[in-house]
Amino acid sequence: MIKIQTTAWLNEVKQLNGFSVLKCAHKIRKQNDQGEWETTSTEYIDVLIDDKRKGDFSDVFQTEAPFRIELAGSAKPNGFLKKDGEVGVTLNVYPESISVLTAGTTSVSTIANILDPNSAPF
Repeated sequence: MIKIQTTAWLNEVKQLNGFSVLKCAHKIRKQNDQGEWETTSTEYIDVLIDDKRKGDFSDVFQTEAPFRIELAGSAKPNGFLKKDGEVGVTLNVYPESISVLTAGTTSVSTIANILDPNSAPF
């Protein structure tokens, strides 16, 4: 297993038989030669929580998605077939701790627009 500590956007919670899956994404952003920030890739993270441990993460289940979380735990890569037939990869994480960082529906693109020095403030 791999140890992981990261932040991610929790986009959806799926309840399956005996456990919950927190569907998360973490965008990798870098500055280009013009000094603008670009998303270069997105990492997909599935956080697996056994129903017996839901109480340990009650604040996560009481907050409406999407929102940002800070996550620490053990992880392992997992392959799957996408709808288009391509192979995809996600990281399955078994959490030791999860903290809600931001609640609400503010997306990364909204934040980027707010922080863009070329955007009008009105």
